[in-house]
Amino acid sequence: MNGYFGVMKIIGVVGGIGSGKTSVTDYLGSRYGACIVDADVVARDLVMPGSLTLDALVDAFGNAILTPEGHYDRAFVAQVVFESTPALRRLNAITHAAIGVEIIRQVQSATSELVVVALPLFRVEHRHLFGLQRVWSVLSSPEVAVGRLVDYRGFDPHDAQARIRSQRDPKIVASECDEVIANDGSLEDLYRNVDGLMSTLRV
Repeated sequence: MNGYFGVMKIIGVVGGIGSGKTSVTDYLGSRYGACIVDADVVARDLVMPGSLTLDALVDAFGNAILTPEGHYDRAFVAQVVFESTPALRRLNAITHAAIGVEIIRQVQSATSELVVVALPLFRVEHRHLFGLQRVWSVLSSPEVAVGRLVDYRGFDPHDAQARIRSQRDPKIVASECDEVIANDGSLEDLYRNVDGLMSTLRV
C-alpha cells in the first residue's frame, strides 16, 4: 500500500503491565490513524461464552473458571495461575496459539498504512510471525508501574507488585527490541518520544 509512509508499516509495541503501552497505542491510533491489533483485546474476545478457547479452558481447569453467568472469570484465573507455574503453562498452551492466529488474521486484513501490534508478552519469533518491521519497547520503572496500577486501575499494591514480578525482566525484553520508549514522566513527554520515533519511519 502506498501513501503517507510510502508502503504499509507494521510495528510492534511491547510492554508489561503498568508500562503505559496502551497510552502509546491509543496515541498512535488517534494521532496517526494506526490500525491497532491488541493482543489483550484479542485474548478477551477469544474467551467469550461459546468460544472454542473457553471450552478448552473449562476442560483444563473446570467450571470454577466461570462466573455464575457463564463468563470467563479472569480475576479468579489470574489468581490461580500466578500462584502455580504448571497452571500458567497450561493456560498459555491453550491460549497463545489461538491468540497468535487471530493477530495474524487481523494484521493481514488491515487496510491502514500503519499497523500496530500491541504485545504484553514479546518473543523474538513474533517479528517473523506477525511481520513486524520495527519493535518498540515501552519501559517504566517497577515503582512507577505499581503506582499506575494502584492509582488508575484499583489494584491492591501487593497484587500489583506480584503481577510485575511474574513478568519477564523488562530490560531483557527491551534489549530484544529496536527502540525503547522511556515512560516514567508525563503523557506529554511520552507523546514527544513517540513523535520522534514516528519521524524516523517517514525517512
